[in-house]
Amino acid sequence: QARGRPGWHIECSAMVHTQFGNHIDIHSGGIDLKFPHHNNEVNQCDAFYGYEREGPQWCSFFVHTGHLHIQGRKMSKSLKNFVTVQDFLKSHTPLLFRLYCVSQHYTSNLDYSPDRMKDANNLLTRLRRFFQIIDNSVSYLDSLDDSTHPGSISLGYGRRFLPLDSKFHESTLQTQQQFRALLRDDFD
Repeated sequence: QARGRPGWHIECSAMVHTQFGNHIDIHSGGIDLKFPHHNNEVNQCDAFYGYEREGPQWCSFFVHTGHLHIQGRKMSKSLKNFVTVQDFLKSHTPLLFRLYCVSQHYTSNLDYSPDRMKDANNLLTRLRRFFQIIDNSVSYLDSLDDSTHPGSISLGYGRRFLPLDSKFHESTLQTQQQFRALLRDDFD
């Protein structure tokens, strides 16, 4: 009886080597691949390239995602509980699907259902309204000049900030920096 790990780890390691060489920045897959599959890929590639635990590594980051579920079960062709991309796009847009996906943390399972897609569509409608308000506000600010609104700050190209807008802008930039820092610290 053969002992050890299945050959599919070797196949994946060989494919990555053929396509990307001796280093990749990010490798991803479902959470079920974290161990033993990705663990074995790392060990095989590190051994092949002569990498030690300290120093250069074959892969800088792994991103393990949750699964897509339908009616509480992992979507799977073998269970025949799947929706093809073609069928999905008959009733939904790619933008709606992207918004649906980012509405939950990437490590969480995503439960696909008509109700969840309706929730995503409602969110998309609210976001579009918000950005329309922003566009209207920017158009209004573009129409101002120093004589009609003293205290506004010129941004060049006809763009202006009112003092309160400046605080909002600073807060937005700070939130963006915090988001990026959290994302950088979120990989496996």
